[in-house]
Amino acid sequence: MAMAMNVSSLCFCVQSNRRFVNRVRAVASEEFTASKMKEDKVKLGGSDLEVTRLGIGAWSWGDTSYWNNFEWDDRKMKAAKAAFDTSVDCGITFFDTAEVYGSRFAFGAINSETLLGRFVKERKVKDPEVEIAVATKYAALPWRLGRQSVLNALKDSLNRLELSSVELYQLHWPGIWGNEGYIDGLGDAVEKGLVKAVGVSNYSESRLRDAYERLKKRGIPLASNQVNYSLIYRAPEENGVKAACDELGVTLIAYSPIAQGVLTGKYTPENPPTGPRGRIYTPEFLTKLQPLLNRIKEIGENYSKTNTQVVLNWLVAQENVVPIPGAKNAEQAEEFAGALGWRLNSEEIDELRSLALEIKPVVGFPVEKLSDNCWQKRAFVGRLIGKRCMLSIESLFPCGIQLEFPSTRGIRISNFVSVLVMMSLSYVGRAFEWFAEVQYRCRVPCVSGCHWHLPIDRKMLVGICGYPSYDLLVYCICLGVRTLPYML
Repeated sequence: MAMAMNVSSLCFCVQSNRRFVNRVRAVASEEFTASKMKEDKVKLGGSDLEVTRLGIGAWSWGDTSYWNNFEWDDRKMKAAKAAFDTSVDCGITFFDTAEVYGSRFAFGAINSETLLGRFVKERKVKDPEVEIAVATKYAALPWRLGRQSVLNALKDSLNRLELSSVELYQLHWPGIWGNEGYIDGLGDAVEKGLVKAVGVSNYSESRLRDAYERLKKRGIPLASNQVNYSLIYRAPEENGVKAACDELGVTLIAYSPIAQGVLTGKYTPENPPTGPRGRIYTPEFLTKLQPLLNRIKEIGENYSKTNTQVVLNWLVAQENVVPIPGAKNAEQAEEFAGALGWRLNSEEIDELRSLALEIKPVVGFPVEKLSDNCWQKRAFVGRLIGKRCMLSIESLFPCGIQLEFPSTRGIRISNFVSVLVMMSLSYVGRAFEWFAEVQYRCRVPCVSGCHWHLPIDRKMLVGICGYPSYDLLVYCICLGVRTLPYML
């Protein structure tokens, strides 16, 4: 009996010790995770805002013009929600959206800000302690003037997000005019407590410096500049933007870090991407890309990592860079998280750069290349040319668009100014949906000298400049093409 009691006591002690060890391990694991999360956060520029080293772009959420095969349904909604939740579960808590993401202005689909706000709200109910950093952007539309327009747009975004403030508010692109007022509006937003930090997007080196100095006078740091940056599109390194960011202590947020999926390796010359991406990343381009993709795969196998994780890690290794790939489902979000927690060695980083140098980058809609001289020295002027009713707008940079429709009328517009000018027609766009049934073709002389044609109809209102544009922009371009010759 005594022996039985001793054995029982021994078993109880062993079990108790095991439970204690398991509790210690659990606590240690939680502490390690928390420590790792803290380690994997970086400050945005000189601001106090800390975000994860990798964020998630929400451009595709609700979009029906470039992504999602031009359709948005409950299945895609659930996939986006799963992408959000999985990202947070994996420790990625920085999300970037914009007021023009999704289809708020056209065709009745839902806006990205609305979706993100809903996801954040639902997650907060489940986990009140979770800290999620939300970034959104102000569209510098030509009719928006002055600092108050920034505050008004921000308040509208906050309403859609159902938040009292956001962590980061950015100017989406430089305006045609009034940029000083926009910068002042950012400063006002900080002082009113509506945002924790402010940044810009698609800003050239000189514009970046101007914005930095203007905010500095008010004691407000410029936190970030969001630009197109990937292994195969390294314009920020060549045009001085990356160097200026490093010098000024401004974080570079990299959008399209996996080149809209092309660097994942899922696309081949025989199986190119569909939709508008197929007109940017052609079979010819993908053929030239294969040696680089093969080497990326080989390097990834050494680390048990995918192509996606390798190219994202390459960007993180450039320092002062926060990539924001777009996640459309849980699998993508989980894969993106695997880009952190390890590092390519210097030889591999240099080798990938050398291989990428052999590939001529695809230029679609390079708003980040707009120079100050282009803005100051070239004005857009409209004029009629005889019976053809041709509206000509002087290009801000030598990259124009030639649109032709069944009649003899045509319109030549600049890649950037025309988009902004014709966006002013968006608010009456719904009354002119008939234009969407009209087939016409678009001939685009790209910077690279390439040309492509794109038929557009109601199911295919996509970025005719070859850039991942929003349905709002394209909708207005199409509308402007149909109506401007008659309005003049």
